[in-house]
Amino acid sequence: MAIYNLTVEPSNGHSSLEKYLYNAREGKYSVGERGEELVYKENFNLPIFAKDNASFFWECAENYTSKLENSYRKIEFSLPHELSIEENIEIAKRLGEKLFKDEYVYSLSIHNKRNADNTLDNIHCHIMFNEKVLDGIERSEETFFKRYNNIHPERGGSRKIEKWRQFEGLYEIRQTWEKVCNEKLKEKGIELIDCRSLKARRIEALQNGDYLKADFLDREPININGKLLRKDREALTLDEKQEVERFELAIKVAKLKEKEYRIRIKNYAEENAKAKEEFLTKVREEFGITSEEVVQTSDFVVENKLETPKEIFDNAVEMEALKVDLTKKLNKIDYNSQPDKLREIVMQQLTNGEYAKKLDRYNQLKDFKELVYEKNFKEYEEEFESLNTYLRTFETSYMQDKILAKERYIRDKYMKRREEIVEELHLLRNNSYQLKYIDDVTPNELFLYIKEIQSNLKDLFVQKEVIDKQVEEQKAIANPEKIKLDLCQKLSQNKYLEIKELAVEYEARYFKTKEELERKKLDPNSYEYRVNMNVLKEYEKDYRKYKGTIDRFEIKHNIKELVEEAIKEPREKLKELRQKQDDIHGRIKLNSDKLKIMKEYRKELNNEFWEIKALKDKLETSNNPLDRFKNSVAILVAKDKLISHKDKIEFSTEALEEKAKDLLSKGQWKKINDRLEEIDETINQEFLSQQDKLLVEKEELLKKLNDLNTDVFKEKVNIKVEELLEENSNKSKEIDKLLNIVNSVELDLTSPKNLSPDKKEEFVADIRKNITDLFDLKNDLAEKIKIKEKECDIKEIKKEILNQHTNGVYGKLCEEKEEAIPRMEGLRKINQHDHATSMETRLKHINEKLRNFEKEYIIPSETIMLRLEKPQKELAKLKDQEKNVKDKLKVLLKQYSLLKEMEGFEMTRRNETSTFMSILNRLKKSKWNSQGTGGYFHAKVIRDDEDRDRD
Repeated sequence: MAIYNLTVEPSNGHSSLEKYLYNAREGKYSVGERGEELVYKENFNLPIFAKDNASFFWECAENYTSKLENSYRKIEFSLPHELSIEENIEIAKRLGEKLFKDEYVYSLSIHNKRNADNTLDNIHCHIMFNEKVLDGIERSEETFFKRYNNIHPERGGSRKIEKWRQFEGLYEIRQTWEKVCNEKLKEKGIELIDCRSLKARRIEALQNGDYLKADFLDREPININGKLLRKDREALTLDEKQEVERFELAIKVAKLKEKEYRIRIKNYAEENAKAKEEFLTKVREEFGITSEEVVQTSDFVVENKLETPKEIFDNAVEMEALKVDLTKKLNKIDYNSQPDKLREIVMQQLTNGEYAKKLDRYNQLKDFKELVYEKNFKEYEEEFESLNTYLRTFETSYMQDKILAKERYIRDKYMKRREEIVEELHLLRNNSYQLKYIDDVTPNELFLYIKEIQSNLKDLFVQKEVIDKQVEEQKAIANPEKIKLDLCQKLSQNKYLEIKELAVEYEARYFKTKEELERKKLDPNSYEYRVNMNVLKEYEKDYRKYKGTIDRFEIKHNIKELVEEAIKEPREKLKELRQKQDDIHGRIKLNSDKLKIMKEYRKELNNEFWEIKALKDKLETSNNPLDRFKNSVAILVAKDKLISHKDKIEFSTEALEEKAKDLLSKGQWKKINDRLEEIDETINQEFLSQQDKLLVEKEELLKKLNDLNTDVFKEKVNIKVEELLEENSNKSKEIDKLLNIVNSVELDLTSPKNLSPDKKEEFVADIRKNITDLFDLKNDLAEKIKIKEKECDIKEIKKEILNQHTNGVYGKLCEEKEEAIPRMEGLRKINQHDHATSMETRLKHINEKLRNFEKEYIIPSETIMLRLEKPQKELAKLKDQEKNVKDKLKVLLKQYSLLKEMEGFEMTRRNETSTFMSILNRLKKSKWNSQGTGGYFHAKVIRDDEDRDRD
């Protein structure tokens, strides 16, 4: 059975030449047993300066690469011993081709040696590659490894790609090897390898009902730091010995498990049934499940645990909450990994926060210096120079090396944690079986769960208030300074504090006098200077006297040990309280996330259900005629909304096919077709030169459509259409159920008739006022949404980032381009073709510059996502507010419409103000109000610019 074993590591300051010689078995490594282990070696894409001489290339990489940078990265992986030597060489070379193509220099070596008990080949491959990209420019060995020059690439070194330092690069290597190796293994009928963790694969096996494979995968992973294996056993520490022993045991267990699996798999059906029973028995014993009515494990297993459907639902929500938490942590790691933020963290750690404080103070004084005359800055000159000297110490080569080393350490730490989080998220996201139970829960059940969690949160917040107070009180009790003071006061019969206060007072006087003396800069021979020096000496003498008394007292009574002894108990209690505090805070966070997730999982129709249910309950329990009328109207509007939803449900096969194609092509199908329609509409209106371009574009788009529309794609479309039909059918049934509930409600739409004339007038006035207020709020929200949508525009974000990187050059070029395009079109329309051609050449030059900037400053998607995170949340919140306002307006407009037709309500135009009439006209012409309000507001007209300006 082939085993997945692959590691990727940076050079970490090791010699690239020595590593190459070792892998290629050249020089001192070419003799003896080591030399005999070499099976195959080959070098790829060597630049001209090192043609046919790989050792010279790696020597140059070592000599010309900074010690703090990686001169190489190495990939080491096991090759399947079931394959022949030739087949292993083939797949190893194919991996190199897939990963590096002709863009990177890399050296590949394959070794083969017998394992420790001489029973099996240990065939494995070493690939070492340089991170510099080959761009076709010939460079000398010295220039090749220099820093990349953004403006003039030929003057600098080759560009180094950051991908290989990030998790995405590592994951790409792991997945590519899995794919390449499995292609050959599948061809030979050998079991495939898997780059996922044993835990993830075991859960998948349990989900699929493959208990035999799950049992085989139920073991410790085989991994260890290779340095420990190369160390002499006697030189290992106790922890290192235990690690080696664990590794050796893991290998033995894996071999035994593999041997057992190979035997049992021959009689799969019977052995799998046995494995299932063993698993169920183990879980029953572990979790104390005695009932015979055990839920089927293949449906409900979550990390070898059996649960009831209710527990499954809770577990699924907890998994979703964990996903949310891990995603936040991932975003924080990505944010902290940005160069500027990483440097800030490094300086914070190296100086315990002093660097940031002094830098802020320096910048504050620098700004102040620019604002005032030099004579007014004299009193700060000394401080300013002192800060400047402090900051310059971090520019020395020693400090820069130290900072870069710390940066690399923290970045690697972040990347390791990032890898762990991504692996956990991958596992959680693949367990989609958990989420279906959320979808299967009925609205009533979900409503009860939400109420339960809200009740839990209420109790937890009460507990939080109590524990927070207890922790603060215990912190005061466990304060070492307070304990020390109490002890000293007791032992000195309350004299200690008095003496200490005197020492502090004379210390303050001493430093204040010294500072004043330094600021005055008196002549040392002057009378005033001698008087001040005498005073200073007296203060110092008094301070030393009282401070000496305190020190002698503390030494005599061994105060330090007494404090340490006295603080033990309160500290232990504080520790216990903090653990309780952390537990309560954690439970609050978990329940808050669960509540949020549950609310998000309420489907739109379920929201309608709760809305109608609440309105129905209010209508049935209220005796107030106005409240009954309002609730009845709200139910009527909800009914209109349901009917509108049902009308929009699509059952046309043709329309669903288009939707399926668009979904499967991730939006490409619709985008291409829209562009083709746009070309057909405009092609005859353009000049001949433009027509030719459009025809070429049309041909390219049609070719893309043909490439997309393969037989496999058509088959997927048919399957997707069936899914969409089923989904829409279920939606329609749900709406019918809700309409049945609405139709069963006895509405009260006439109760306002019985109101007195004054009450009627007051009621109508309230409706008018509410409509006016909500209309103003709607307009205000619409403006805010426009602003926020612009902040969420990815193009604008990229433009802003590139503008910062290029010191405003990118922005100016974009502005110039925006101005040039309409000018060029205008020149063409008036037949000024020479000027238009000149303008077109200028545009090409601008576009080329813009593309170069975009290539040089590759913006990570994480950076864009971090910038988008806050405005997107704010935009979603604003849109929710706007939706709520529109829903309320619809209800009010429906009320107004019904009252207008009701006997006893006079609402002629002369009773209505011109402002209110203007609002009504604008509302009846708005798109969102074209359906669902009936009667008075049925017109389906879009407001034009004249109406807006006039209003």
